[in-house]
Amino acid sequence: MSFERSAEQELVELSNRFFEYHCQKKTDEIMALFSQDGDIHFWGTGIDEEGTGIDDLRMQFERDFKEVETLRITPETTRVFATPLSGIVTGNWITRYLLKGQTEYDELNLRATLYADVVDGEWRFRHAHWSIAYGSQPEGRSFPEHDEMTITIE
Repeated sequence: MSFERSAEQELVELSNRFFEYHCQKKTDEIMALFSQDGDIHFWGTGIDEEGTGIDDLRMQFERDFKEVETLRITPETTRVFATPLSGIVTGNWITRYLLKGQTEYDELNLRATLYADVVDGEWRFRHAHWSIAYGSQPEGRSFPEHDEMTITIE
């Protein structure tokens, strides 16, 4: 059991490094947190934000960082599910950002899933998924009606 607890701690520390490097816009440091063997996948919040390799991921982070002046990720909730050699980190994250050329900050409430496993003795991410909860869907229902399918960002 202590080995599994250690795996959970390793995953939390890996995630915390991701937050730190992302807020500092350090692409190379972020890339070092991901498996380099070519077997990765990610989804971002945009319809065109999906990639299946380390080069795709690098381009995505570089695009993100070109768009923002400052960026802050605050984990609201975090859950870790781990085995000795693999695990996932899930959570709700508040992402506060200032777009270049703007004077007001915006926020995104993100849902996140990060999958990692041990590669050459080190924990590395293999999959990352960030999404925005569909805010126009009424609570208590699983599917919106046609006239409710408009997203409004305040």
